[in-house]
Amino acid sequence: MQDIQDVYDERGREIRSHGSALFPAAQYSANLSERSIAWHWHDEFEVGYVTQGCVHLDVGSQHVELRAGEGFFINLGVLHAFSAVPGSP
Repeated sequence: MQDIQDVYDERGREIRSHGSALFPAAQYSANLSERSIAWHWHDEFEVGYVTQGCVHLDVGSQHVELRAGEGFFINLGVLHAFSAVPGSP
């Protein structure tokens, strides 16, 4: 599993390739208590799962707080960002 890295263009579009042409999917981990993930969007949908702590997920104009054991789906082309809830592991 790769650590997620921020690679965005001037419009906030993620410009990293995920997987390969034969299998266009990838798995990443992010420790949000160490850093947040800035506002961005991409041409792929995103599925995620919180393994511990609490996460702030901003999607468009909506704000959601997710806890360990909860997941999310973000459609392609939708602006979103992630950060840890303060004091959460």
